[in-house]
Amino acid sequence: MLQKIMEVSTGVYILWGLGVLGVLMKILANAYMSKMVRASTNLGETKRKKLRNMCRQYENKKGFGLCGGDEEAYAESFVRGLKFLTRPMEFWNRSGTVLSLVVCGTMAGAYLYYDPSWRGSPDMQFFLANSILVCACLLVLDHILVINNKVEILKANIRGYLERIPKPREQTAAAVRPFVVKQEMSAEKGKQTDASGEESEGGTMQEKESAASEETLNRFLAEFFS
Repeated sequence: MLQKIMEVSTGVYILWGLGVLGVLMKILANAYMSKMVRASTNLGETKRKKLRNMCRQYENKKGFGLCGGDEEAYAESFVRGLKFLTRPMEFWNRSGTVLSLVVCGTMAGAYLYYDPSWRGSPDMQFFLANSILVCACLLVLDHILVINNKVEILKANIRGYLERIPKPREQTAAAVRPFVVKQEMSAEKGKQTDASGEESEGGTMQEKESAASEETLNRFLAEFFS
């Protein structure tokens, strides 16, 4: 068995090296997205620096009225900007297909590189069989670990959290309403005070007028009968 493995050509090693590399990178990218999705379930207390900074920036912009009602576009922009190993998540979603094309290119290169006697030989058949097997593994893995599904879940979680952030007008109304009520109450009290003051002042004026009239009448009677 060991001798059979040692007899395998270098091209087959390259093929399986590409396959293993593709599987490892796909698993790592899927694990990264799974952690991001778990962290996005509670964005208010998340420990992920990227998510925390994103939420803080949006809250600041919304507080100053620089953005509002565009939560979906903001979430879309953030998710599209996510990168793993310097590559966007869209690349990892179809990495199996990309590596399958690389394997097909390796097959074509080997066919052109080796001498004509190799073509149609058992070694070539073995090489082609391994190439097909590697491509099949990569394509099946693309359909098992569907990163795009996690990307959509992450986007929905972010959009839901951003939509729950109160708008600036709602914050202003909530802050100003108690002051307005207090001012209205003060105005009503002032009106009541003014009304009571006017009533008391009116009563005093009537008393003064009646006293003056009575004094005038007494003076006239005193002069008339004197």
